[in-house]
Amino acid sequence: MAGLPARYVCGYIETEPVRGPDGTPRRMVGAVATHAWIEVLVPGMTWVAIDPTNRQWVNERYVTVSYGRDQRDATPLRGTFKGSGGQNMKVRVFMKRRPEKTRAATP
Repeated sequence: MAGLPARYVCGYIETEPVRGPDGTPRRMVGAVATHAWIEVLVPGMTWVAIDPTNRQWVNERYVTVSYGRDQRDATPLRGTFKGSGGQNMKVRVFMKRRPEKTRAATP
């Protein structure tokens, strides 16, 4: 409505809890499953990513898997499964940041 290009982004959030305003650790909404946020192309800038669900700017804790016009266009997985009836699937995703390796100084 504002005339700015925008897109739907699908991906994951790092699972480790973050400290809330009161200092207590809390897990962000969507941290153990596929999560979605938006990106807006701001004039004179690049794509700016915002997570309205968690009320924050998207940062290094987010991993983009796909993006598109809407959730159907940005589905992380597509395909068909044929099998017997009565099957259920449950998925949980846990992401943990690996410590960065320090590089030795080169002469």
